[in-house]
Parts: sequence; C-alpha cells; structure tokens
Amino acid sequence: MLSPTSIPLKTPQIPEAVSKILEEASISLCISDARGQDMPLVQVNEPFVSLTGYSYEEVIGHNCRFLQGQVRQEKVAVNVGRKLEQHGEIQTVIRNQRKSGATFDNFLFIFPLLGGDDRPVHFLGSQFEIPDENQSFAFMEHVKELQKVINNLNAVRKERRERLIEQKLLIQTSASTLVKVRLASFV
Repeated sequence: MLSPTSIPLKTPQIPEAVSKILEEASISLCISDARGQDMPLVQVNEPFVSLTGYSYEEVIGHNCRFLQGQVRQEKVAVNVGRKLEQHGEIQTVIRNQRKSGATFDNFLFIFPLLGGDDRPVHFLGSQFEIPDENQSFAFMEHVKELQKVINNLNAVRKERRERLIEQKLLIQTSASTLVKVRLASFV
C-alpha cells in the first residue's frame, strides 16, 4: 500500500491539450515531472488505473517505481535511471505488481516531453501488459495507439512552439516600433 505523499507537487503545468490526449487514449499512460524530486507522477489516465488497480489519488506524487512492489530488478532499474538522466527514450520489459499483489510483465515505453529549452519537462510513460496469448497482435495494437498519442503530442508541441515564435516576433516588432517612435520624438 502506498503511503500519502509528503512531496509537494510544484510541477510545470501540463498543457490542457496534452491532458486531453492522455485522457482520451485507450492505452495506459502516465506523466511524471521530469524536474521534480524523484520524478513524481502528475497525471495518469483511466487505463492506467484499470491496469494497476491503484486510484489516481494513490499514485499522484509518487515515482512510478512503486509498481515494482516486492519484485526487484536492479539491472532494469539502473538502465531506466541512466536513460532518464540522458533524456532518452526507453523500451524495456519489467515485472510489475498490481495493487492486489498480482504480478504482470510490463512492456514499458518512456518518452521525454521537451520544454522550450529542449530539455524534458515531463516524461510520458506507457504500460503494456504482455498477454499470454496473441502477444504480437495486442502489442501491435498498443504500439499503433501509442504512435497516435505521440503524433498528437508532437502536433501540440509544434503548435505551441510556433505560437511562441510568433509572440516573440510580435514582441520584437512592437519593441522595435516603440524604440523608433521614441527616437523620432527626440529628433
């Protein structure tokens, strides 16, 4: 059982468009704060809750490693930690534990969500329970849905970046015009 978090969440705001993509996805997704102490979860969707058995309130503010429960996989944990420090993408299989105590093999995907400085602000995680049968079909369906989510997130980032560039140009133009007007008043 998770204990209540004592880490205050001071995470960068998740854009509404990103939250909406997460909520509408049919696959298990979570977002962690890449710059927060111990990278706490800041948002999970309903498929995540269904897969793990943990409620939203139980997981927010905790690092996702609580899903390892009593199952320790030091080599995988070290590799995931190293990749996160390098801001890289991760694809690995890890044994996880539901709230009920039942274990499952999780094909874990993690992707950095970059800020304006091209450093991760958040990490997007996707959990895929490897089924006993029809593994390839279920996995391909998960990957297709995950690709849609990533494409949508990339579109949001591109739109936000273009808006920032437009705002910067507008501010520069306005400042330039203001300086010219002020200079003209001194002539």
